[in-house]
Amino acid sequence: MKNMFFIKFITCTALICFSFSSSAEIKDACQTFGQQEGVSFLFNFFSKVKNSSNGTPKYVICENTICPDGTTSFRQPKSEGIKGSEGKCGQTAAANLFKAFCNIDAPPTLLDNFFWDPTPGVHPNTLELGMNNIWRADKIHRDRREEKSTCPIGVWKKRVAADANDFLGLINYGLRKKHRNSRGAFTQPKRNRFPKNSLSKPVDVSPLAVLIESDGKKDGLSLHWVTVVDMYYLNNDCRIIYNTWEEQYDTSCSDFSKKASKTTFGSLEPYTVVRLE
Repeated sequence: MKNMFFIKFITCTALICFSFSSSAEIKDACQTFGQQEGVSFLFNFFSKVKNSSNGTPKYVICENTICPDGTTSFRQPKSEGIKGSEGKCGQTAAANLFKAFCNIDAPPTLLDNFFWDPTPGVHPNTLELGMNNIWRADKIHRDRREEKSTCPIGVWKKRVAADANDFLGLINYGLRKKHRNSRGAFTQPKRNRFPKNSLSKPVDVSPLAVLIESDGKKDGLSLHWVTVVDMYYLNNDCRIIYNTWEEQYDTSCSDFSKKASKTTFGSLEPYTVVRLE
């Protein structure tokens, strides 16, 4: 009940918190959910699992937004605008991060007003601003109710790496960083690194958003925000785990870096990360 009250409050607060971005336009930001909707529900969890070279899942379904490792991957709403130009991957990444850090279920549609800008999709500057405004709205709401905030103390920052090695360093540092909560203790969200495996163990992670090139759209430049939830080495193989489309993906660090290197367009830069600091 408290969460529902807060969601209504934070949606209204967004109407005064969001601001305009002066960035250059991009052609498209995300696929619509409808493009993948059929695929997602044709198969059950076990038939959807694919294997990478080291035997770990390539991608798995996150049933009811919860992945097997305990992290969140919301279903992305359908795109809006001319030919679906207004993608919702930024709002979806924000909802994943809000749930991870603050333990509040706020679907992407309820956070939409925090991420309005005149460009298609969500520009990195807008994602940074919107996440900080969500944190401010949470504080206002909790102060009014004389409650402690469930969100950790920190500021969301857009970071741009110089090259692939710097990019992986930005991700690794962001994932390992602990944040002080409203009671003064340092905490992090947790992820079960190897679910349903003898190596399974909970690890502390601080998820972050990364802009990558997506393979899903044939027409024009396709950029996509994803939520990175882990990075680790397994048998000398560097792996990145990220959530999107109500699924979780396991890919090599080199392949992920290549996707992040192809986001140069207008004011957009390669190797862009938005993380809590």
